[in-house]
Amino acid sequence: MVWLAALQTAGAWIPQDAPGVITVSPRLAASAGAAFAGGLLLLIWSYRRRPFILTWMLGWLCVAAALFLTSEGDAPIMVPTTRLAIAGAASVISSELFLVGLLYHEGVRGWRTPLVALAVTAASYAVTSGLPPRVMFAATFVAMAGIGGFAAAEASNIARRKHMVGGLVIGIAFVIIVLCTAAAGIAALGFGVNLSAARFVLITNSACYTVVAFGQMLFVFEDMMLELRDSNRELLAARAELHHAAITDSLTSLYNRRLFDEVAAHQLEHHRRFHLPLSLVYIDIDRFKTVNDTRGHDVGDRLLQHVAGYLRSQIREADYVFRLGGDEFLILISCSAVEAEKKARDLQGGFAATLRAAKLPETVALSVGVTELPPGSRDIAAAVQHADAKMYADKRQRASAMAAGS
Repeated sequence: MVWLAALQTAGAWIPQDAPGVITVSPRLAASAGAAFAGGLLLLIWSYRRRPFILTWMLGWLCVAAALFLTSEGDAPIMVPTTRLAIAGAASVISSELFLVGLLYHEGVRGWRTPLVALAVTAASYAVTSGLPPRVMFAATFVAMAGIGGFAAAEASNIARRKHMVGGLVIGIAFVIIVLCTAAAGIAALGFGVNLSAARFVLITNSACYTVVAFGQMLFVFEDMMLELRDSNRELLAARAELHHAAITDSLTSLYNRRLFDEVAAHQLEHHRRFHLPLSLVYIDIDRFKTVNDTRGHDVGDRLLQHVAGYLRSQIREADYVFRLGGDEFLILISCSAVEAEKKARDLQGGFAATLRAAKLPETVALSVGVTELPPGSRDIAAAVQHADAKMYADKRQRASAMAAGS
């Protein structure tokens, strides 16, 4: 890229007339190397489809074009001025593309800004194409140094924030390129093109741009790893969300029957191994169907949500509340039948006051059935059926008492 002036004099390194030696212009070889780097990035882009990779690929193609345009002749004076101007514009454009690639990686969208920069660069070189070569060299080097400074800062910022070694490598390489290029531009303007200085620029920038190419490949690899890590995190979050949706009731956010089967097996094993009491409290909402029929399903849904919140607030965190379906709920509680019965009566007694506060129909109530699992139980289904039967017995008894009182 900024090997421009240096590579024009590099032909003097190879003895042109040495017998049996096939001479190749170092600028032409460097052009092929830049084209190879661009082709490799194009191959990666065909898989990754990230805009910054494609932008960097175009930047390397501009480098290749600049080197190819100046691959004839052993000194700058031997290359036509117009071709030098085009090559200089391509060099500056390549720097702009390397910078824009970093910006694209950070979320900049659209092509307006880079297109404007490219248009300004092309127009500037069209205007200055008639100036002496040393002025064009100086303008090229100074422009590239300024753009390279922004690229170094952006790459270093990415490396710091995202801990990307590739960004650090690119940033360090561009810092050296900026220093070398700025010095070469000032020297070209003040003293013309010096062969020794040109060779120094060639060696330094060749090494630095090789490091830039390596840093870009490493950067792409790290970007892929970061994307995989983020995707994995999203998949884990989605998995957790799906699992939560699978084990909870969508209306009340209580655990559902599916989780009850899983928890019951675990609690039974715990109950059997440590000889701890385990009880079931089966709950049904009295006259819930009447509320649905007379007040509508919206009120019925609000009532179910209210009951769910009420039950959850009245039990310990170590116990479980399930919605088995419809207006039926089940509490799995670690205590004896006596304690579970007391808890069930407390739930019945305090429920009416919560209905008034929530402005829900006060005609509903809770029927409960309590049973304790026998020691050594291996199947909870029989206990659930027993608790269900006791709940219906409680419902009939309370209905009879209400009818007798009226």
